[in-house]
Amino acid sequence: MLAAAGGRMPPGAYSIRSQFRGATVLLTGATGYVGGLVLEALLRTTDVGRVLVLLRPKAGAAPDARLAQLLQASIFRKVRDDRHLIAKVSAVAGDISLPNLGLSDLDRDLVASKVQIILHCAADIRLEVDIQTALASNYLGTRAVLELARRCKGLRALVHTSSAFVNMNRPRSSVVGERLYPLTHGRRAVGPEEVVQVG
Repeated sequence: MLAAAGGRMPPGAYSIRSQFRGATVLLTGATGYVGGLVLEALLRTTDVGRVLVLLRPKAGAAPDARLAQLLQASIFRKVRDDRHLIAKVSAVAGDISLPNLGLSDLDRDLVASKVQIILHCAADIRLEVDIQTALASNYLGTRAVLELARRCKGLRALVHTSSAFVNMNRPRSSVVGERLYPLTHGRRAVGPEEVVQVG
């Protein structure tokens, strides 16, 4: 509902907290800098219902073990002793560099039937990797997230974040202002539906 004066939303009409209240969220990239901050903020500042964290097995550690280790990081010190909050988080085995995110059929069905919000924070930020490896994670992985989002029956939002390194060419003391840029294809404005068309 828009206010008559100037088409602005009335105060309190939209709340980030209300969007997450009771929602099931799929989070990628939780072991990275941005994704870790996002997970901590979700737990500490929202009443999220459940957070499914996409984690790949690594160095002999299963996703559940990696999640337990992640939650011991200092960033989670304000939430890790609250069993109610920690119980909302569970690992889902997967890998953004694999077809279909490396999800089992069971986990893919779980995500498709339960997830309302996808927060895609995963990226391969290593500068020395070959282009094929970077493409598999950063382009094809994002495409696989979009394809999964299309299967989610109750999806309300898909948020794709950039890494913490996107503005590394700026001086340390500079401020990068938030701006919303129009979605375009060449000079033509496009809607979000056209952007997410895959296949």
